Amino acid sequence: MICARSDDAARMHQDVRAFLTLLGKPELAADFEFFPGWEHSPYRAFNPSLKNRIRRLRALQRIRSGEARGLVTDAASLAQRCPPVASLEA
Repeated sequence: MICARSDDAARMHQDVRAFLTLLGKPELAADFEFFPGWEHSPYRAFNPSLKNRIRRLRALQRIRSGEARGLVTDAASLAQRCPPVASLEA
């Protein structure tokens, strides 16, 4: 799912997981990944947070391996550069 803004995507991710859990499908809830963007301030040097770097790599790896069934993100995060596929196979 692609949302307009990152905070909308984060809320949608939580809502989808909660909905699937309430439906009695916690295994499906665990298969939905959130794909955050590089959040940065225009007043500081660009340095993406370690938390977001790990979440992005985890989401990409789980999609590549087929473990993740769905992804929730925003348009700007989706447009940001990702590492080469070969680096995810290790």
